[in-house]
Amino acid sequence: MLAAMALGTPAIAKTETEISELARKAIEKNELTFEVNYIFPMGLPSYPSSDGYTLTLSDGVVNAYLPFVGQSSQAAFSSDEVGFNFKDCPVKVKTRKGKKSSTLKFSARSGNDNVDVTIEIWPDGGAEVVFVSTYRSVMRYSGELK
Repeated sequence: MLAAMALGTPAIAKTETEISELARKAIEKNELTFEVNYIFPMGLPSYPSSDGYTLTLSDGVVNAYLPFVGQSSQAAFSSDEVGFNFKDCPVKVKTRKGKKSSTLKFSARSGNDNVDVTIEIWPDGGAEVVFVSTYRSVMRYSGELK
C-alpha cells in the first residue's frame, strides 16, 4: 500500500465480503480469475512475479498463459509452446469443498502436452495452481483471485 501511495496510485483493497464472494463464485460456479504472485519451478528457486500472468476459468473454458521454467522431455516447436498456453480450451471441472480450502481439478491440452491442473482456493481469496504435465516438470504458482 505504501508503494502504491509513493507512486501516486491509489491502493485498492478488497473488502472481506468481496474476497469471500470471489472464493464462493470460484467454488460454486467454477468461475475465477487467478493472478500469479509467485512462481515455484520444481527443483529451482522460487521467485516473485508482477508480470500480470493470469488463468481464467468461465463457463467450462480455460484461458491462460503461464510461464514454464524447468525440465522438459520434449522440445517446444514454437514460442507459444514454451509456457502453458490455453486459449478457449474446454474443460470439465471437478470440485471438492474442504473445511480449510476447496479444490478445482481439470485436464487440458497445451500445445502437444496434456496437463492436469489443480487449483486450491482459500476463503481469504488466496489460491495455488499446480500443473502436472506429461512432458514437463511440475510447476506451481501462488497468487490470488481477482
